[in-house]
Amino acid sequence: MNKEHIMEAMGHIDPELIAAADAPIPRRGRTRRLRPALIAACLCAALLGTAGAAQFFGVNVDLQTNSDHPGDNYTVTGGFAFFPVDSFPQQIQDMAAADKVAGRNFASWAELEEFLGRKLPSSTALASAQPGPQERFAGSERGTHILLHTYTADQGLVSIGAEGNYVLDGVWVQQSAQLYTDKMEQNYKEYGLEGEEFNGGVVMLYEEGSAMSQETYTTPGGLAATIVEVAPAPGAVRPTTDYNAHFSINGIQYHVTAQPYCVGMTGAEVAASDDPAHTLDVLKTVLDGFVLN
Repeated sequence: MNKEHIMEAMGHIDPELIAAADAPIPRRGRTRRLRPALIAACLCAALLGTAGAAQFFGVNVDLQTNSDHPGDNYTVTGGFAFFPVDSFPQQIQDMAAADKVAGRNFASWAELEEFLGRKLPSSTALASAQPGPQERFAGSERGTHILLHTYTADQGLVSIGAEGNYVLDGVWVQQSAQLYTDKMEQNYKEYGLEGEEFNGGVVMLYEEGSAMSQETYTTPGGLAATIVEVAPAPGAVRPTTDYNAHFSINGIQYHVTAQPYCVGMTGAEVAASDDPAHTLDVLKTVLDGFVLN
């Protein structure tokens, strides 16, 4: 299964693929902004990779991104810092220099962290999960459910994404982390509109007519996440209710997606097996697994 098929099945568009469509980083419209400078001022320890208490920052969820087609998309912005490119190890620099969009597979999230040279908080609940659908980056030695990808623009390495696909209690869970570098800030100053700041974030795309609602969920460890419920429109190609949790840890944007694992099922079987309460419960279990010091 290739990346396009996985993203289609998951019901949203990978932000790295959106960015890769054009060299200049496009401006975002109709989104609220959280000033990166305010975040960066609180993240000196995190930017340098030192130990310390985790810093949580809110993200902005806009369910009304496209008023002409309500229910088919929403955006998530804010909650990020610009990490200095030179704070990443040489292997990341070499990987990014090899191609505009480069990727690598790993056998575990811990192995990915070691290669990246910094801690990426992960849910302990996923330690007991089964590997999800696997894919292989071009030139990679093996395809696994743990992925790391970089995106390079004219100014250099602008973003790094990490992604893990799992199956937990019959639910497909995707854990994603997004980091932006100071080269992204430089890129936006050169290509963005004068006076506007880079907003970051992702665009989540669904079938037209989907019903979206949101709630705030706070874990026992104090992590606050915005959960978006996406209920299918009547006659939808994928007739399941999906959930996405959006949050930020130490200036790293996260989103965790949960939906019924439907591989090998017919449309009727998928509809019959949909259990929104169970899917949401699994998502909250995963969120509770982010145990941070």
